[in-house]
Amino acid sequence: MSAEQVTIRPALAADVDAITAIHAAARNAYYAAGGQPAPGSADSLRPAWATAQSLAAPHALICAEVAGRVVGLAAMNRSSIRPMQPAGSLFELHALHVDPQHWGCGVGDRMHTEFLQHLRRGGFNAGVLDVWDGNERARRFYQRRGWTFDGRSRPGPRDSQYLGMTLPAQDAVIL
Repeated sequence: MSAEQVTIRPALAADVDAITAIHAAARNAYYAAGGQPAPGSADSLRPAWATAQSLAAPHALICAEVAGRVVGLAAMNRSSIRPMQPAGSLFELHALHVDPQHWGCGVGDRMHTEFLQHLRRGGFNAGVLDVWDGNERARRFYQRRGWTFDGRSRPGPRDSQYLGMTLPAQDAVIL
């Protein structure tokens, strides 16, 4: 599959079941690769995704489609991660999930590029995200795109951590 075959569009209310299934499948795969069972069930994810579209701008919930089928999602919004930063200066990538059957096919690249475009258009100073320390695949994905660990962390499942990463807007490179 080429990147041209991936279509990015805003998520619709009708996408909730596909988004929930992709999130659950991706989460199960990366937690299993990191030696952990996934926390919670797929059913526990649906309520959050069902209400995600109602968040205030500049929030974006986007889907990636291949041949008319949703295969990825990304959620982003103005960040509240670092309260000491000027209001509105950080843009957070809350989630980027790809159906494991489409890993390595350019879907994540296209959604990451869309995040960078939102970051630039919004005039934000930097992007921020949290990545599970056991998710080596995601950590490498972000590091290849210029993200660096910024010293933040928060508890994860079973003695693990979610690690903070930052990408200054001027360092954002579209691959």
